[in-house]
Amino acid sequence: MISLFTDKRTIASITFGASLFFLNSMNAFAFDDDSEEHEEISDKVVISKTYADNAGIKNNFVQAGDINQTITLYGKAVTDVSSVSHVRARFDGMIRKLKFNIGDSVKIGEVVAEIESSSSLKTYQVKAPITGTVTARFANENELADGQVLLTITNTEKLWLELQVFPSQKDKVSLDKKVIVTNDHAEIQSSISYFLPSANNQPFIIARVPLNNQEQLFSAGLLLKGNVVTNYISADLVVENSAIQMVDGKSSIFVKTTEGYQVRPIILGRSDGRFSEVLSGLQRDEKYALENSYLLKAELDKSLAAHDDH
Repeated sequence: MISLFTDKRTIASITFGASLFFLNSMNAFAFDDDSEEHEEISDKVVISKTYADNAGIKNNFVQAGDINQTITLYGKAVTDVSSVSHVRARFDGMIRKLKFNIGDSVKIGEVVAEIESSSSLKTYQVKAPITGTVTARFANENELADGQVLLTITNTEKLWLELQVFPSQKDKVSLDKKVIVTNDHAEIQSSISYFLPSANNQPFIIARVPLNNQEQLFSAGLLLKGNVVTNYISADLVVENSAIQMVDGKSSIFVKTTEGYQVRPIILGRSDGRFSEVLSGLQRDEKYALENSYLLKAELDKSLAAHDDH
């Protein structure tokens, strides 16, 4: 996942940079004899919609929103016990075929083994009881199946996050509280389903949070952070944090214009890690660069550097 993401950013950067080189070269030619015009466009990035689309720059609107007050808990993802199947032969006999190895994907009802019964000498099929991935294999062909597990199949489309809740945190954490689950590559939302006591008299209880893992963003055993939402604060204007870039030491947003984007310094208020309150610098319904805004900052930095050289 990391390499794929990096490759996309690299491709976008190359495409975007080549496009902006041409556009800014044209701007430099057009205003070469007018230093005041150079000053006027120093906070702008001129770019067409086509080039912006090719660079993967996506926009959003400045709107009112909620800032989440949260408490951060830590835990790990575990497999749902109902999503693990230990496949055995129904009758003792010789394993004539065992079709899957560790890591192979299996669909429910698919034949995983063929066994020659010791009593009837007839061959019967063993089918997968669930859809999932083979996570363990305990036998081979031409060995005797005598009640042991042949394969373990695990479906990881649903996991559980077990968060540790210490006594000082318990009064802020309750059933059905919204939980924002994050790691380095993904973020999903869920809620607390129930609590369990910890094992071995540990000084915390376990808050269990279901994880929809159909996109395989998480894996069992992965350490995760869960931000439990304890309160909501309404804000007149919010922007997503991923859109905020530091320009000349100031928090800034690239606002959409007819010619491209213009950098706009802003003053921020409260933040919850994903959204930040905007106290000044933007107006409601203004459109701003959200995804890949770092490309605009890079181009602005090059333009300013070129201007300083002149």
